[in-house]
This record gives sequence, structure tokens and C-alpha cells, in this order.
Amino acid sequence: MSLLPNPPHNIIWIQTAFLGDIVLTTAGIHLAAQKFPRAQHFLITTQTGKLALHQQDYLTDIFVLDKSTRNLWRTFRDVKQALAPRCLSVEKTLIIKPHLSLRSALLAKYLGFATVTFSNSSLALLAAQKIKPDDQQHISTRIASLLTPLEVSPADITAAKPYLAASKPAAHIPRDLRNFAGKLIALAPGSQWGTKMWPLENYRALLALMLARLAPLGVVVLGNQKEIYLGKTLDEQFATQKNYWNLIGKTSLDDLLYLIPHSKLIVTNDNAIAHYASAFNVATVMIFGPTVPAFGFTPRADRQAIVETPLSLACRPCSSHGPKRCPRRHFRCMRSISAEQVFQQVVRLLDDRDR
Repeated sequence: MSLLPNPPHNIIWIQTAFLGDIVLTTAGIHLAAQKFPRAQHFLITTQTGKLALHQQDYLTDIFVLDKSTRNLWRTFRDVKQALAPRCLSVEKTLIIKPHLSLRSALLAKYLGFATVTFSNSSLALLAAQKIKPDDQQHISTRIASLLTPLEVSPADITAAKPYLAASKPAAHIPRDLRNFAGKLIALAPGSQWGTKMWPLENYRALLALMLARLAPLGVVVLGNQKEIYLGKTLDEQFATQKNYWNLIGKTSLDDLLYLIPHSKLIVTNDNAIAHYASAFNVATVMIFGPTVPAFGFTPRADRQAIVETPLSLACRPCSSHGPKRCPRRHFRCMRSISAEQVFQQVVRLLDDRDR
């Protein structure tokens, strides 16, 4: 077995999965930065990942792996050339690779530094050290466990949570939202996976309940460009409501670094916004449908609630991500979750000071 540099002078993380996975990986990156403050901490990620984390000062630099090209070796070469000015020593540099993909494994091999990865990762046999993932742990804890060979304690690994530093509001954030001093609830009704989306009519019913029973409050709706249609549907009923802001498709990832910590509570599907909330320890109500909490993607906020169907469904979970459409065509895992069921958890998490 190859010896690992300990303490390392340079740590390169490779995480090129979805945005939520990248945010969850900050649990390990931030812990490494705390434990090895003299080291340089690098991240190889997607363009989206760079946009999400470029303000985080615990990262020395971020490099983009272009996953859109079919020429792997060219994009690997581009990453290696970007790293070259850092003059990283083979003896003092370590790659930590939580991403399980073959592409990431080949990149780690191409870069030529000692690698720590999971035992179930593609080409794990090429790694200097392999960690068996504990399926009972949260994903962020599993990622942080890759620091075990560097003698980081189990207690520190268990305590590590996703971490993002907040930013100031950009000028394009509505002035009345920036000046709003009441309790602000954020809704994130979208998802890249169709069946992970609680039906929009249920979000409409929930929003109506909150405005009727929890007033005065503010509501901001978040999402990306592909989810603009969700906001337009909500606007049909709530656009004239005071302290209602539909920002779907109108914000950047930088804006989330202001809007999420500015919120008192987040109501969200199983999506990246839930992990942003964990990174800021914002109270979270998370709705699970085709996926289940046992997969390890639950909220890490101190105040949290998981809402699931009250039905016992033999078809659930139906996949690791949730397919675009319900394979059984009934979508009971989501349709059976009522607005009142979610609203009760919202009320429970809002403490007396906020109500």
C-alpha cells in the first residue's frame, strides 16, 4: 500500500456530480481545511460547482472538468495544465475522491497523486487507500470519513456538516425583500427529477395555509431557469400578495448564499436547496416521495422535519434518484402527502419567537 502524505501540503478533492452532492462535499472540504490549515485545498468540479463555491475562502482554488466533451484525455490534460503552476509535489499531495464514477477514477490516475476513495468506487483498486462506506451514515458524513486515513477523529467526522459562508445581497434582489424584517419562508418546489417534485397544487395549498394562518410572514420561491413555469403558476394565485416574491429563474447560485441564510425556514423537495439549508443550519421541512431518508440525503439542520407518504407502498423507493415519471403511473408516494401534513411541520419548526 502506498503511503499517504500526512500531514498533506495539498489536498485535491474530485467531485463532479450534481449540485447537491457538491454542496454535501463541503462537509469534508471544510473539515480538512480546519484540520490542515497550512495545506492548500483544491476542488476539481463542474462549472456549476465552481459557480456555487467560488466565494468559499477555505478553498485555495477550483478547477473545472468539462464533462460535455467526449475527449476525456483532452479535458484531463486541461485540468492537469491548470494545476501545473501550483508545482504540486507528488510526495506532499493527496487526492480525495468521493465521486464514484469511472471518469473521476481515471482523472485521479491521470493526475498521478496518491488517492483516497470509497471501496465501491470505480477502479478503487488503483487508490492508495480505500474506505468502506457506512450505508447507515449521512452522505456528508460518509464523504468526511475519507479523511480517516489522515487520523481525523470519528467524532470530528460525525460532527462535520456541509458549510457555506453567507454573502451580501446583490442589487437585483428586490429592495423590499432585502429590507424585510419579518419571518421569511423559502419554498423550493422544483427538482431535476420529475417524481421528486411534490405536486404544485399541493405547494399552492400549503402557501395559502401559511399566508392565512401564519401572517404576517414573507414567502420567497426559489428555483432555476428550467423551473420558471412553476413560479408562473404560483403567481396566478399569489402575485398580488404582499411580501410574496417569486424569484424562480431570477437568481444566481451566489444569491442563494444570501437568500437561504436570510430565511427562517425552508420547505423543499429532495433537491440541492435542502443541502444549502443544511450548510446554513436553516430549519428545513423536506418532502420525500420516490426516494427515502435511508439513502442518506436528509437535512442536517438542527431543526428539521422529514415528510413522507402515510401509505405503505411496495414500490417505494423506486430508484436511487427518482425517475422522471412514476413507473406505476399513480404517483401515490407524493400525491398522498397533504398540504396540511406539511403545514403542521412548518408550524412545529417555527418557534414561539417566530410565530
